[in-house]
This record gives sequence, C-alpha cells and structure tokens, in this order.
Amino acid sequence: MAREFDELVCEESMLEAFSPGASARAGQVAHNICFVGDSHLAAIKLGWDRVAAEYPDLTCDFFGSARKRGADMADLEFIDGNLVPATALLRAQIESIFGRHSIRVADFECIAIVGLRCDFARAVRRARLSEADAAAAMDKVFRSSAALEIAASLNGSGAKVLMVPAPAPSEAILSQRLSGLSRDQVAAYYEIYRSGLDKAAAEAGARLVLQPAHTMSSPGLSRHELTSGAVRLREGLKNHHRAENLSHMNADYGIALLKQIYGSTFDK
Repeated sequence: MAREFDELVCEESMLEAFSPGASARAGQVAHNICFVGDSHLAAIKLGWDRVAAEYPDLTCDFFGSARKRGADMADLEFIDGNLVPATALLRAQIESIFGRHSIRVADFECIAIVGLRCDFARAVRRARLSEADAAAAMDKVFRSSAALEIAASLNGSGAKVLMVPAPAPSEAILSQRLSGLSRDQVAAYYEIYRSGLDKAAAEAGARLVLQPAHTMSSPGLSRHELTSGAVRLREGLKNHHRAENLSHMNADYGIALLKQIYGSTFDK
C-alpha cells in the first residue's frame, strides 16, 4: 500500500512539473512589469484580471491614479530608486486604489507609462487651435506631458521603459469634439502624432507602444464598442464611465494591449 501511495505521489509530482505555469508556481517568474499611469490603467487592469492565467511567466503590478481632487500623477517623482508621490493627496489616492504608495523600480524588468497626457485627441484639438504647423503644436503637447517627464527620469534606471499613450478616442468623436474632420484627415493627424511621439519617446530612453491596429476602425479612431463597460480608476474598479464616454476603453481593449506589449517586449 505504501509503495502504491509513493508511486501515486511521484506520478502527480511529474504531472505538476510539466503542467502550464509550473515554473511560475515554483517562484521562477520569467518577467515582470509595472504599469504606471492615470485613469487608462483601469482597462489594462481589467484585462489582466481576465487573462493572467494565460501568462504563467509574467506578473503585472499597477501604480497610479486618475486626475481628480488635486491628485495629479504629474506630481510623481523618481527619488533614490523609487517612484513616489510628491503630494499627500496623490499618495492617499494611489494607496486607496492599489494599497501602496511607492514602487522600487529595480524590482521590475519593465515599467510601462500609461496615458499621462499623451493623448491623441488632445493633441489634435491643440493642433487645430494653433497657428503653428500641426507637428509643432502636437510636439508641445506630449513634450510637456508627465509621461515623457517620468520616462526621462527613469532613463538609466536599468528597467525597460515603455510609453503607452492613451487610446485613440472613439470614432463617435467625429460627430462631436472633432466634428468637421474626415477619417482621412484624422489619419493624417495620427501619423504626425505617431511619428513625433516615437521620436520624443526614443530621446527619453523609452520605447513607444501604440494601441493594436485591430482596436481602431481607422487610424486615430478606436472602435466605439470598446468603450462599452469601461470603468473608472477607483477602488474595486466597479464604477462605470457614463454612456457618453469616448476616451476610456474596456477590458477587451486592455487584453489586446497586453498581448501587444507582451509580444513586442518579452516574447522574443
């Protein structure tokens, strides 16, 4: 009987060793990434909660806050190897969502900076109002962003730094804030934006990761159905955006973006 039991235990151990995720369960996680950002973190976090089991060699952490009540991620600083809030308001807001008030950059292979005013719709509006050419007007938008500032501060930290802009707005924006523009005109603006942001990210020591092409109905415009079910970046991730939301995406978008980041960063 004892021998049969030993053989059974041995068999189960072998099955466990060769099962998916065995290395992760043994504490041998191959990759880790921390997403640092604003309200657009919510879509990625929702997506990760749904597909984490599919990536046994990856761990994801999240750190950030929506811009509200004086809490602004522009007040994040890189001090002594840690990203820390410079204000009590921001500290309290991040802690209420993610249960921590700082991150040690050396603990992560990769830092992905999400949103933080790298926003195509905002850049287009600025370009349309500016007397300067579109490229120069957009350049001012993202070069003054918290995303670029944080990326530059992390240059030389040892971590891979990714810049992940806010998603392109829903295609429904053509009849609202971008009324008067055709899809072709938006696409032309998007190419100017992409090219300029790619250059600025590289100068800061970061790599630009744009949203997957299949999440857009045409360049610069997200598929409207991806806004359905979008939630606010608050504790519990249960509060949905209003129906008229055009800029925040849902878990399906988050999953598509995660796959793109994983494939371009780790799956080599």
